[in-house]
Amino acid sequence: MAGFSDVHESDYFADAVAWAKEKGVTGGTTPTTFSPNNTVTRAQAMTFPVEGRRIAAAVLNSVPV
Repeated sequence: MAGFSDVHESDYFADAVAWAKEKGVTGGTTPTTFSPNNTVTRAQAMTFPVEGRRIAAAVLNSVPV
């Protein structure tokens, strides 16, 4: 799913991962893995809200992301 070998359509988070990859929030831990069972690093934890804010601002301003 979403190009990641470790994310499957049946995973409860699959749609969220696909959306996040499409919007540029995440690229996975490698080009082909998302590593859903790994602990989130501090850097990843800070990236998610920053990217979320960028996307929200773009949506509110009708700018494609």
